[in-house]
Amino acid sequence: MRQGLVRTARILGMLLLALVTGLAALVIALGAGDPIDAARERVPAYSARQAAAGPVAKDGAVRLYEEMILSAPGHPPVHFTVSLPEGEAREPMPVLLILGGLRSGRENLERLPPLGANALISVEYPYRDVIRDKKRSIPARLAAARRAAETTPEQLVAILDWARMQPWADRQRMSLLGYSLGAMFVPVTQEKARANAIGIKTSILAFGGADLGRIIATVFHVETPGLREIVELLAAALLHPVEPSYFLGRMTGEVLVVNA
Repeated sequence: MRQGLVRTARILGMLLLALVTGLAALVIALGAGDPIDAARERVPAYSARQAAAGPVAKDGAVRLYEEMILSAPGHPPVHFTVSLPEGEAREPMPVLLILGGLRSGRENLERLPPLGANALISVEYPYRDVIRDKKRSIPARLAAARRAAETTPEQLVAILDWARMQPWADRQRMSLLGYSLGAMFVPVTQEKARANAIGIKTSILAFGGADLGRIIATVFHVETPGLREIVELLAAALLHPVEPSYFLGRMTGEVLVVNA
């Protein structure tokens, strides 16, 4: 009996050691590399096509919605929706790139009031369907979240690059708005845009923050001290490429921070 208990304890100890070692190796692997170097890589050339278009009436105003897709070999497609004022001369107007939650680009636009002679672009995150699908395994959803963290800044800069070439865009007044989930991507996106010679006049961060590991643990209400530390470490490593604290001190132009 005693020998059986000792053997069981040893097996459990070995399993625990293997688990801790594996978790440590995962955290180290995910947290490796310099996020600034990665952010300064060149964005490949994307081709654009229109998927759908049509007028949308809301609050007494009509706007033209254009659902767009950008494509590049070896890269996931970029989905976004453009909202333009209908019936006005298409002179260059301010461009606002909007990063919200995991809703589609069109869904995020429908939450906004008419905003006059401004071009609005709302983004759909890559791999969002996998991340939101609770039927998928947790490792699959975590892997998708990591790919999204690595891919999203490039996709946002590709959209900005496309937008500045449009006849309705004022290149001197291109701005970036990130709220909630979107706020974490604003600093890294500004860095990547600057590295690709794309100017951003104003950057707006609403209801965001830095130290993403702590934010994720708080959002998911992880209260147990030991488990919270593990979640913070894993989340910080998972989102290492976009951690705002690496980029906040490097931001340029007008910066507006909104909290409540």
